[in-house]
Amino acid sequence: MRNNLERPFSIMFYVMLMVIFASLATLSPMGYIWLTYEDLLGEWSQFYLFAATLVCAATLARHKNRWRFFFALLALSCLYVSGEEISWGQRLLNLETPAFFQQHNLQQETNLHNFITGPYNTLLKQSIEIALAMALILFSTLYALRISERIPGVAALKRWLPPPPLFLWPYFCTAALFELRLLRFNEAELAEILVGAAMLLYTLHYLHRHAPSVVHQSSVRPQATALCTVIFLALFTTGLCYSSPRLRHGMEARIDNGVKKFADRYGRYGQWHHSRHLYMKLLQERPESVALRQRLAFAEKKLGHGLQAAQTLTEAIRLDMRRYGREPGNIAVNLSLAQSFELLGNLERMAFHHKQALDYGLRKVSLEPDNAHANYWLGRSYLANGAVDKAVKQFERAAQLQPTTYRFQRALQEARLKLQFLPG
Repeated sequence: MRNNLERPFSIMFYVMLMVIFASLATLSPMGYIWLTYEDLLGEWSQFYLFAATLVCAATLARHKNRWRFFFALLALSCLYVSGEEISWGQRLLNLETPAFFQQHNLQQETNLHNFITGPYNTLLKQSIEIALAMALILFSTLYALRISERIPGVAALKRWLPPPPLFLWPYFCTAALFELRLLRFNEAELAEILVGAAMLLYTLHYLHRHAPSVVHQSSVRPQATALCTVIFLALFTTGLCYSSPRLRHGMEARIDNGVKKFADRYGRYGQWHHSRHLYMKLLQERPESVALRQRLAFAEKKLGHGLQAAQTLTEAIRLDMRRYGREPGNIAVNLSLAQSFELLGNLERMAFHHKQALDYGLRKVSLEPDNAHANYWLGRSYLANGAVDKAVKQFERAAQLQPTTYRFQRALQEARLKLQFLPG
């Protein structure tokens, strides 16, 4: 009875998760942001999934079975992962990030995993993602099959590492694909939810076999109860944090950041109506933002709303001209004006402000060669003028002067990527 019910229940729950992921991504951008950004619903779901797996693994480690040592290690691993998910309670307890983590952690948080991974790509991060994806696929498919015992050493390994039930392969394999971030849609967070759910079902599967006094063998009620409890606790904790004025401020800042990023991401997939909606939402809170008006105008043009795009750009230029009147040598303002005029189709004014930005950038770096920000803005000016190779050199200099500044590292990564695809 257990096998007859456990398999369809796990598959049904997987299908339900995928339907939720796909529906939110295509129909509810704000819902998808709440699901995939830190300190929100998705991260608390990950925390409770691994915490529940910890409880199950610790229970298995206490019962007599040949895999007790492995489940003890799994329990310790889940303790680590759960703590890392919430940065060991740093934001909950309003703790300052220690100086060592401020200097060496790529996100300046109190956790260990961001010493080697962070908000931008590195070769090490990509290598870890590929290795993890391969491990998840092999573990849930080949290793789960009895035929794998013909491979030298696998039979001996299975005496230490219990194979997962084969019906969990959709969780692990989908998580592996999401971990590679091929869609560039924050799907790595969904991968963690899938792995957490799979590991919980994995340990519950072995609890059925080795701890019948804890989990009744003829029912899937423990699986349903555990997963429903995780969902309830994730919703409750997210709501509780959002009701706290101190925590709410940080959560809204992350939501705001997510709205901006996903407005761009929806545009990459041609979903300009979602982009337009998200940019308008941001403009309600930041009506003085020129960059948001430019992005909104671009979305309006893509939707065929030429008049609305022109009106939006006219207002963006008006806002920039106020600053330009006070600071004609401001490189950021010149680059912004050039972008607005380019969107309007006024290439003459665009070229004027591009040249002015470059002239001021060169002058500032000649006066302050060791100023990281001066080198960064000269790089931006070179990039706007099409000199990508020169831009890379300036971004390298800025990143060398201030290696922990995310903006410099990201600009360098993007410029290098652009340089790779230039003809010749």
